Amino acid sequence: MVVGITGSIGSGKSSLAHLLAQRGAVLVDADRLGHQVLEEPEVCAALVRVFGANIADAQGRVVRRELGKLAFASQEGFEQLNGIVRPFLEKRLWEEIARAQAGAQDPLVIVDAALIFEWGVAERFDLIVVVDAPLDLRRRRAAARQGLSPEEVEKRMAWQLPAEEKAARADVVVHNAGALGELEAAAEKVWEGLRNWQGRRDRGYES
Repeated sequence: MVVGITGSIGSGKSSLAHLLAQRGAVLVDADRLGHQVLEEPEVCAALVRVFGANIADAQGRVVRRELGKLAFASQEGFEQLNGIVRPFLEKRLWEEIARAQAGAQDPLVIVDAALIFEWGVAERFDLIVVVDAPLDLRRRRAAARQGLSPEEVEKRMAWQLPAEEKAARADVVVHNAGALGELEAAAEKVWEGLRNWQGRRDRGYES
């Protein structure tokens, strides 16, 4: 069973994914794979050609913060970023999912990925869990945890589907507006639901 964990920036999707991994799920982290993709010489060279040498450090490695400032500033920049990175990232993502599925008998694979809906790949998952939180809280979390300015947070939010739309398309919605203990309780409920889940996309619930 392959479960996609997604949500808007600052929602806490990665926190939920790690809580499920602690309970025994096999975690595939798309953000970690994205870091690896940016280290690919072909990807780095293409990004520098498009966005300029200032996005790389003295060793020629892409600086994500500098890349983000340019890539999320306009629709053109966002599309250029996607066009360069997505083919490499998707290839790694599905390869890692396949390895996770092959590594154990009947594994529960959790895929932490922000752009499942935006990339149009939701149907490749057995079930989609969306983590949601109030907008102001998501803004504060994104700024604090990723070191982004309010303007940078807004630009990144602009290129994601609205949180309400993601929640409407989810099989499971986890509301993450409280303390970590509340998210842990929600994770336990989701974990039990996933372990007992039978069939494909025939039941959903809210946590």
